[in-house]
Amino acid sequence: MPAAAVRADTEAQELTERRFQLMVVQVLAVRWSYFFMTAVVAAVGWQAVAPPWVLAWLAGAVLVFELRARWLARQATLVLVPAQAKVRGALLWNVALGLAYGLSALFMPSLGLTLSAVLTTIVVSAAAGAVAISGPLLQVYLAYTLSIMLPFALVWAANGTWLGTGLALLMAMFVSVQYRFARKVNETFTESFVIRRVNEQLVAELTVARDQANAANVAKTRFLAAASHDLRQPLHALSLQSSALLLDPRADDTPQIAAAIAGSIQDVAALLDSLLDISKLDAGTLRADRRPIQLSRMLEALGRSFLPLVRSKGLRFELQVIPGVVAVTDPMLLERILRNLVDNAIKFTPAGTIRMTLQVVHEELELVVSDTGIGIAPHLQAKVFDEFYQVDRHAQGHTQGLGLGLSIISRLALLLGIAVTLSSEADAGTTIRLRLPMERSDVPRPAPEAAPPSPGPGLRGLRILVLDDEPAVREGMSNLLRRLGCEVACGADTDEALACARTFGPRIVMADYRLRDDANGIDAIGRLRKQHPGLLSLLISGDTAPDRLREAADSGLQLLHKPVSLEQLKQALADLLDN
Repeated sequence: MPAAAVRADTEAQELTERRFQLMVVQVLAVRWSYFFMTAVVAAVGWQAVAPPWVLAWLAGAVLVFELRARWLARQATLVLVPAQAKVRGALLWNVALGLAYGLSALFMPSLGLTLSAVLTTIVVSAAAGAVAISGPLLQVYLAYTLSIMLPFALVWAANGTWLGTGLALLMAMFVSVQYRFARKVNETFTESFVIRRVNEQLVAELTVARDQANAANVAKTRFLAAASHDLRQPLHALSLQSSALLLDPRADDTPQIAAAIAGSIQDVAALLDSLLDISKLDAGTLRADRRPIQLSRMLEALGRSFLPLVRSKGLRFELQVIPGVVAVTDPMLLERILRNLVDNAIKFTPAGTIRMTLQVVHEELELVVSDTGIGIAPHLQAKVFDEFYQVDRHAQGHTQGLGLGLSIISRLALLLGIAVTLSSEADAGTTIRLRLPMERSDVPRPAPEAAPPSPGPGLRGLRILVLDDEPAVREGMSNLLRRLGCEVACGADTDEALACARTFGPRIVMADYRLRDDANGIDAIGRLRKQHPGLLSLLISGDTAPDRLREAADSGLQLLHKPVSLEQLKQALADLLDN
């Protein structure tokens, strides 16, 4: 059965059950009223009918009512009995009760006109009151009303007088009017049920949204604190090292200080790259470029790149691969996942072994990164892939970080169609498994590695126009480009860049994405290209907002994200000139 049909059937069952429960509550609430009405009917009959017949009727009516009430009360507590079965039972009991009271019409031939009218009035009142009691269950109400009214209508019609016939017709009209009232009660109950369900769903959704918002606020508060700490650490180191250079710029250890400054910059860049990855994933600008790759080659190269860091911490690194295994995936994104995993393993393994394994499991490739580090407690493992979630590792002397690494891994794996599983124990290490499909026979195998490309055109003498509204950035970029042998001109806004370009004649323009007065580098490059057709362009941005990333990606311009390293800049310029 389709899910929609199952859901509709479940809601119908719930509606019927609620109607039944309401009827039970009403029946038990009017129990003593019914006993009093029964006594009054018996008292009327006592006036002219033989006492044994009246007492027999009284006992039967009370017995049927009490058995019905007890049956209803018991059914209301049974969860496994279908609602429709309960309704069918209630219908039969209402028929029995209606006939029990309807049989009091047999007293009428002995009562005379006045007492017969009194008796009829009592019974009609009972039928009218049933709308409030059984109205939500229309068929149950109709069964009771017809059972109680039909005997009286027949007795009056058999009277043979115009009065008797008229009263019988009036009773028929009364049943018709009451039925319309009961149907309206039924519809109102259904509407209230639907409204209540919608309200309950809204309350549930609002509760979930509130909890998610609270959790997000708590996580982002932790994130801001962690980001402040992790940014301050390398900036503090930069401040100390640059101060040392200013005090004695010609000291013997100047190269070591410069290397330490570069390392601190790399730490800041790595932190900002994590934020950029999240923004790209949110913006949907990160695309998977799947192609056949030799996994063993990738893993061996990755292992070699981590060996110096592993050895510096006194750890062992083990790599087990299957030569020649081919997978179809995005090599850059897969390498980013593996680098994050190995980096985490090294960071949180004080002593022991880091192991990376490639194996075949059930006709799938399984990449395993495991360590013998501090591990993750079982109750925290479901949360570690959430953004901004940080496992408290201060007790082990580690900084917490931003809580983005495993979240990025999870989302990149989803983009590549890779299943990720984590198993870990506190103080016993962590194992993360990546499952990806093996190459199919109809997928072309990777081509042999081509020889390294010949060096592209040099940068010496290359004319570059730098467009940025920050004086410090213009100065820094100009100094760097001049040391690479380029000729450089600068502009703080689009008009200044246009004026400068007329006399300078640039080959390349490097524009910041966000400029003063709500201008942007994309529009500025467009205007410069109209003035100088064939102008090569490079867009540089420090923005991580998803909408801005999408706009930059849609422009088709080559994009670099701040901070830009020397190697990134040289490669981007070479790519522009080559293409």
